Amino acid sequence: MADSSEEEQPGQDIINEILNKRMNRRKAISTMGKVGAAAVLAGVVGAAGGYIVGGSGAGGNTGTTTVTASGAGAIPKGSGTFKMGTSITTSGPTAPIIAKASDMFNAIVSLVNARGGIYAEKLGGYVPIKVITYPDDGSAASIKSNYTKLVTSDNIDFALGPVGTTGALAATSVTIPNGVPYIDCIAGEVPIFSQQNAGKWVVGAINVVNFWLWNYLNVLKTTDAKTVAILDHGEDFTQDISGNGAVALGGKQFAESLGFSVLTADHVNPTFSPNYDYTSEIQKLKSLNPDAVLYCDFAAIFSASMLRQMKTAGYKPKAYHAIQGSVGGFTSSVGDLKNGVSAEVYWDPSYPYQGFFGVDLWNKVRTQAGFTDLDFPWLSIDYMGLEIACAAVQYAGTTDKTAVANALSSLQITALQGPWKAQNPVTLPFPPPSGVSIGVGQSPVIPSPIQWQNGNRVLIGPPNIATGKYIYPEPLNI
Repeated sequence: MADSSEEEQPGQDIINEILNKRMNRRKAISTMGKVGAAAVLAGVVGAAGGYIVGGSGAGGNTGTTTVTASGAGAIPKGSGTFKMGTSITTSGPTAPIIAKASDMFNAIVSLVNARGGIYAEKLGGYVPIKVITYPDDGSAASIKSNYTKLVTSDNIDFALGPVGTTGALAATSVTIPNGVPYIDCIAGEVPIFSQQNAGKWVVGAINVVNFWLWNYLNVLKTTDAKTVAILDHGEDFTQDISGNGAVALGGKQFAESLGFSVLTADHVNPTFSPNYDYTSEIQKLKSLNPDAVLYCDFAAIFSASMLRQMKTAGYKPKAYHAIQGSVGGFTSSVGDLKNGVSAEVYWDPSYPYQGFFGVDLWNKVRTQAGFTDLDFPWLSIDYMGLEIACAAVQYAGTTDKTAVANALSSLQITALQGPWKAQNPVTLPFPPPSGVSIGVGQSPVIPSPIQWQNGNRVLIGPPNIATGKYIYPEPLNI
């Protein structure tokens, strides 16, 4: 905290109004960004063309004011602590992508509490936050055991979801019947949101992954491309993205609705082998000659391997879109071959959104926890899940579980990755077609397409946040 000063500081009028009980909770929420906590603003969510977009001026604080902790006009301190909990996978195939999660949560807690915590009017003022974490081995049994401890022993107020749908369903099998609000983070699949009673207790930091390719296909539509080939691994996650999954909603359906001909939709590398031989698929693609090849890869090493094998085989498609091609695992594997490749991101430094805590806090979190978004891109979603949880407490004015769950159903903020709300029903980027059920509670947030241009990651859509234009045919170095 800064030293006390006789001169009234910027934002002091707001603090005084809170202290004098002349400001209601919703007004306090809209102005807290001026007094040290990020503002909760009604995020404007809209559409431009076919894209899902959010206005760059949709909200979030742009600065903070430090005030004295004691004496006249002090920030009021409330009673209690906002306790959140999660399970972090430390072994198995998904462990590497969240290896810095514990460090990130520790950094968030440290930095937010150093600012005074979060404001909860009914608790009397600002309260500290706490995140309790337990390691798991990636199995449903291990994750369920952890959430059982979090709910029944630690008595958490709010549950942050684990990585993957298997883990999410295990977690919510505990949180839903025990009435604990839950935010899904790194999963985003339909069964999480369509299970019984999920509509009351479960929301998503992001939308379901079925919408992953929507923004890129709208960018591709601006070119003269007419045909596409779509690849996945044949399991739930990548099939949901490709449109080959149990729910007929994904890349294949979007491509057809936008006027593209889908020449093939194949399963490749079903065993997730880093040494998989893509020769037969590459020869098939050579013969079909699609205008764009879209690879819904489970991990960057697979699309990187296919790109190298394309070079060896002398096959250079007009576009190679690898959904995980934006991350360090891809770039470190292919080097300069990345040039021209398109991919997706959930967050980029060029994003105009400040988020609930202010983007400066996110920058400090990454520095303090020792990771980059390039190497750990999924952690921005966990971060966003936590900021949404804190916003819900500030909106509700309490950590009471039912009140927080109710707040989540009506809360609208501009989070780190853009305008957020729990959709019920889902209308963005568009309502599901008749006969297709995807549940409720998902946010509008879906990935944005990027392209590697001259060694730089350039945001090519949606148009309201793009930092450059898509180069097509892609200038691939193969």
